[in-house]
Amino acid sequence: MAALSKIICPGCRAAFDADTNYCARCGTSLRAPPDEDDPGQRDPLIGRVIDGRYRVLERIGSGGMGLVYKVEHQRMGKIAAMKVLRRALVGDADIVHRFRREAELVSKLTNAHTVQTFDFGTAEDAMYLVMEYVRGDDLGAILRREGPLPFRRVAPVFIQICEALAEAHELGIVHRDLKPENILVVHARDGRDHAKVLDFGLAKLLSDGEGSGDRVVGTPFYMPPEQIRGEELDGRADIYSLGAVLYRVLTGDPPFDAKSPVGVLTKALTEELVPPRRRHPTIPVEVDAIVVRCMAKHPDQRYLSVEALRADLQRALAHQSAPAARLARPADHLASPARLARADLDAYERSLRRWTFVRTMVIPVIVLGGVGGGIVWWREWRERPQTVEREPNNDLASATLIAAGTTVRGTLGQRLASDQGDKDYFRLKTPGQPGKPVRLSAELRGIPNMDVALAVYDHTGKLLAVADAGGVGDKEVLPNLGVTDGTVYLAVVESRVGPPHRPTENLSDSYALTVQLEPPRDDEELEPNDADATANAIAAGRPLHGTLARPGDVDVFRFTGAEGRYEVQLAGADEVKLTLRVGDAPVKGRKARVALRPGSLIVVERTEELAPEGAARPTLAGLESVYTLSVRP
Repeated sequence: MAALSKIICPGCRAAFDADTNYCARCGTSLRAPPDEDDPGQRDPLIGRVIDGRYRVLERIGSGGMGLVYKVEHQRMGKIAAMKVLRRALVGDADIVHRFRREAELVSKLTNAHTVQTFDFGTAEDAMYLVMEYVRGDDLGAILRREGPLPFRRVAPVFIQICEALAEAHELGIVHRDLKPENILVVHARDGRDHAKVLDFGLAKLLSDGEGSGDRVVGTPFYMPPEQIRGEELDGRADIYSLGAVLYRVLTGDPPFDAKSPVGVLTKALTEELVPPRRRHPTIPVEVDAIVVRCMAKHPDQRYLSVEALRADLQRALAHQSAPAARLARPADHLASPARLARADLDAYERSLRRWTFVRTMVIPVIVLGGVGGGIVWWREWRERPQTVEREPNNDLASATLIAAGTTVRGTLGQRLASDQGDKDYFRLKTPGQPGKPVRLSAELRGIPNMDVALAVYDHTGKLLAVADAGGVGDKEVLPNLGVTDGTVYLAVVESRVGPPHRPTENLSDSYALTVQLEPPRDDEELEPNDADATANAIAAGRPLHGTLARPGDVDVFRFTGAEGRYEVQLAGADEVKLTLRVGDAPVKGRKARVALRPGSLIVVERTEELAPEGAARPTLAGLESVYTLSVRP
């Protein structure tokens, strides 16, 4: 008997033998054409440039509406996400027209809790949307990892979702497909969870464009009755869906469940809702009432506006005495300047207009004036490493080129806005190649009245390291960072501690940044090595030297020797409180005889108590002190 081909759900990765339109487990649409979602085929878009602007780096997601890619804007070098919609839609001129109309409307959404859409078009026989690149977990992934969540943890996230929906509803935009997978949760610098809502308007595009047989588009577990019946929708449909998502998050179960999507839809139309508190008695009474009201079968019996729902969520949260915990994994300490934003595109268009003026007016004047080398001089001047920052350099597109071994000076002067301080970005060419890192060390000598920080990013915008250990006027150091791929970016910014404050301006005092590039040293740790996946190798009889150059820093080493008992010893850096661990077991003191096998992890960690959040940070001792870790038979 021939083996049945498997259908893999892009939402929950469940496998099915039978052909079906929806996942029976999570309800995700399974209608993407096979050639668009076949992991066994090489994706033909990867490496190509879309619309002459966006280079496709990798596929990062897929679903019934299309595929999602990580892309890089060719001229600005900034990272974005691109959703490429199903190719089957592009052949219909009416659908393309509606797509452009919907995309233009959605691009007007500016709420901080909406994933911004700032470009769209048709190319390569596909329609695409360019959105901000957000690194975080979706609620579906969090549920799979942690199970049902208490209201006090998720309430801030749902309050923020209401804020995003309120702006959309005011513009007449109904989401139509709210589900856990369309809600991203990012852990922000201020310690709070930050919600981002995905895919506004896409469900409407599909429901309007695929014929009468396909009018019902959405995820069955979260669809309101009027959407199932194919009726006209307003904001109250999103209120139902948001209530259904909250039901799933609080109980771990969908509001209505069945063996097939049709069974789920039938129950949503005909059966009474089992209140969530009946399934999980720990759910507060007022929260139970909120969910039940959201999911009333008739729209008139629900909240009439998302603002009213938001107010009830806030009141219910205020009754919970315990503080809200964090949902998402910790995110970057500094937001990546390499992620594309609408302001970047606006600035880019302005720069194109300026360059058009230079190309059509200034350069011809230079050439006609007899300066034959004018164009060559212009190009060389643009690519010459500088020793003083060249403003404006407050984004990656205008980063000042610098050279290793040379000190560059700059100022964090005039604010970019009332609540946004100056930022200086620098670009450094390195000999590093994939798999062959070079050792980068940096020293930033600070400004008397400012607490400054230094961040390093790779060529894709991934944050590699942050030096932010000192206080006001202190210098910052990065002693031993491994970098690859030919280019890195460095950012000098004013550090933020505690609640937001008015950015400092200092036009008279300059900082000094010096960056060195050297081959890696065999006897020295190479950052980043703060996780299992990036652990440095350590062998018996070959000590390694390392530094813990920031509060809470962790260095992880992977033992490469044979199984047996060994003496593990940590020496040096006596002024720093260090903890030594083998796997999860702490070692008493700095020396012990322990059992090791190939792959065993040895961890060195700074463990001094940190200043409370919002308090002035003292200068910490030993940020440049070197320790020695040795393993002996």
